[in-house]
Amino acid sequence: MTLDVEKLTKSFDSKNVLDNISFCVKKDEVFGLLGPNGAGKTTMIRMILDILKSDHGEIKIFGKSFSEKIKERIEYKNKNVQELSKGMQRQLQFIISIIHNPDILILDEPFYGLDPINKKLFIGVVENGK
Repeated sequence: MTLDVEKLTKSFDSKNVLDNISFCVKKDEVFGLLGPNGAGKTTMIRMILDILKSDHGEIKIFGKSFSEKIKERIEYKNKNVQELSKGMQRQLQFIISIIHNPDILILDEPFYGLDPINKKLFIGVVENGK
């Protein structure tokens, strides 16, 4: 499996946001998380990307945890992106996500804050892998 999420749970205070969620995404599959606001979609993505820790469960990308597979490839730079516009920040985030031709790409509202021209460009990149 490319992405394997098994029995994931997450609570904030006394509110159970995710309860025993499991799914697998195989190579070349397109997978989307759908649901109303507050359903836990962004929380799920943040846990997959190791931004948030789950209360229980396991997430593996290509058979390894995030820290084993991905953190070893991240380089930190002392740049302040908060000074950029929201659209420019989103463009930078997208470029950083695809620049190394990743085997898996996880996007959360990738076109939010982008003008129509950049939306079209990014859709082409995602659909064609270029």
